[in-house]
Amino acid sequence: MSVVTSRSPTPTVPVARPSGRSRISALDTARGLAVIGMISVHTLDFPELTWSDPAHWYGITQGRSSILFAVLGGASLALMTGRTRPPTGPDLLTARLRVIVRAVLLFALGGLLMATTTSVAVILEYYAVLFVLAVPFLTWRPRRLIMAAIAWAVVMPTLVWAIAGVLPAETLSTGGIVELAFTGTYPAFLWVSFLLLGLAIGRSDLSAMRTRRLLLGWGSLAAFLGYSIAWVATYFWGPTAEQWQRFDAAATDQGAARPQLGFNFLLNAEPHSGTTFEIIGSAGVAAAIIGLLLHLPPMLTRILAPLTAIGLIPLSIYTGHVVSLAIWDPEMGTPNFFFASIGVAVIAAWVWTRHFGRGPMERLMTRITNAAVRVP
Repeated sequence: MSVVTSRSPTPTVPVARPSGRSRISALDTARGLAVIGMISVHTLDFPELTWSDPAHWYGITQGRSSILFAVLGGASLALMTGRTRPPTGPDLLTARLRVIVRAVLLFALGGLLMATTTSVAVILEYYAVLFVLAVPFLTWRPRRLIMAAIAWAVVMPTLVWAIAGVLPAETLSTGGIVELAFTGTYPAFLWVSFLLLGLAIGRSDLSAMRTRRLLLGWGSLAAFLGYSIAWVATYFWGPTAEQWQRFDAAATDQGAARPQLGFNFLLNAEPHSGTTFEIIGSAGVAAAIIGLLLHLPPMLTRILAPLTAIGLIPLSIYTGHVVSLAIWDPEMGTPNFFFASIGVAVIAAWVWTRHFGRGPMERLMTRITNAAVRVP
């Protein structure tokens, strides 16, 4: 999900055109898909993903939806800070200030939403930390960003695993910066790879067919390699069933820190495991989705307009969704609540974007940010 918008208010949902526009509607469609995935994760009871059982295939959204959010967040930062031309001089200072102000606002909103419900892990506080960590990379070019994302994905999971192993147990369970950076559901120091990938995508020429093919091809290859290698490695050398039970028990308790497992834990690619294989595989899925949506013909783009509308006002839809979970928490885990949530999100986004343009939360964020960075 992205909460940064460079779109000026318009009364209609745009149709994708491979031209020089301030926003590529395929990114909005991907963002809407990520929001739908987030809603499904929050409102359905997910079984273990089993490819031999089609009834379990909807489990593919677990973990990957939030990662698609992060990749699109990086792309939105690129759109907000010069798109294919990184800012320099005074523009760079203004861009960095805008990113930091938005991060502060997101962190505050995330804290408020966390106070309304304990049933889900709100991503906005982690998102805010990611935005701050992205500041030094705003001037980098796509190739350099891709190389940094790969290096980060290879090195950081082992480093975080080692750091978690030496920290006192009480430190791991008290939240705060340790949870946001290392042990939380969306640990920022691991997720920097997704943000760097998103920045690289946003800094690229998305109207070029070569870029679209690279996203679809290399994304698909990364997804295949990440998950297939992890499957083989886990089959022979992965954690035991007892170790997985301890990890799963901690993952279902939002207030508990992850248990420190053996080094062989880094061989898996399970959702929210934070391993190199999960990062590469999930990042590949996100890139392939964006590449696929960029290839869609205008007819399919119009059919997906309701999904695109959700992606135009993601922060407003996400905020309303989390508040609804606090109000109707007993209904969670039921298909009826899931379909009702999707229906309300689609109708609300479609009506709002057609008549008012930018979403209420997006509009508020932009006004506060503009006021904060205004130079006399």
